Order: sequence, then C-alpha cells, then structure tokens
Amino acid sequence: MGERQDRNYGDVDVLAWDSNSRRVLIVECKDVHFRKTYGEVAEQLADFRGVIRENGKPDYLRKHLDRVEILRGNIDAVARFTKVADLTDVESHLVFADPVPLEFALAQMSEQVRISHFDRLGTALVWEAP
Repeated sequence: MGERQDRNYGDVDVLAWDSNSRRVLIVECKDVHFRKTYGEVAEQLADFRGVIRENGKPDYLRKHLDRVEILRGNIDAVARFTKVADLTDVESHLVFADPVPLEFALAQMSEQVRISHFDRLGTALVWEAP
C-alpha cells in the first residue's frame, strides 16, 4: 500500500482472492505441535488469545488481527491490488496444519477469524451468504 506504518506488522502468509465472488481472504497459517498436558495446552492458548502480552508485544493471533485491521483500513488499495471490484471487506482465516485443542477454544473468536485446519480447507473456505 506504499505508506509507512507505525511498526513492522509482519507478513501476510496468504492473500487469496476471487474476482467473481468478490472475496479476499487474509490467511494466517500455523503448524503448531499437538499439546498433551494441561500446561502445554495452556501455553498454546496463551499464544493465541488475540491480546497484547504483559511485555507489550502482541501474541500470534493479535499480530494476524492487526494485519487484517490494516487491510480493512486500506480496502481501496486492496481492491486495486487484487482487481476485485466493489470490495467491501476481507475475510480473516487462521489455518492449522493439524487439529489442535486450540481450535475449539478459539471458536469464541469466530466473528473475527475463521478457524480451520489444512486438510479441511476445501470446505472451510466455502462462503455462505449471511
């Protein structure tokens, strides 16, 4: 989008679009290890709460949501880049390589990000009209 940001927001893992359906997806891909103990699951959940940590740094989900916010705030530039006419929004997706307990805990975030794992991508990205 050509303008300097207030900080480094990192890279978008996948930016996908379909001009016919007027959909633009921003996808964060994660290959996290399956956690077995309560402590390991709690640690993983802490990495994906969508918050700024006590040290002032965003967790993994917050970083993705911040990138989504930047793209939504520059929707005209996204539309020009993707050549998607009449673009009004981008979809936020978080994709895991394998099923993880984390995806069930993140179900509460479904308004902000769609959760799926790699082998279900074909069905997870099907758009349904509201």
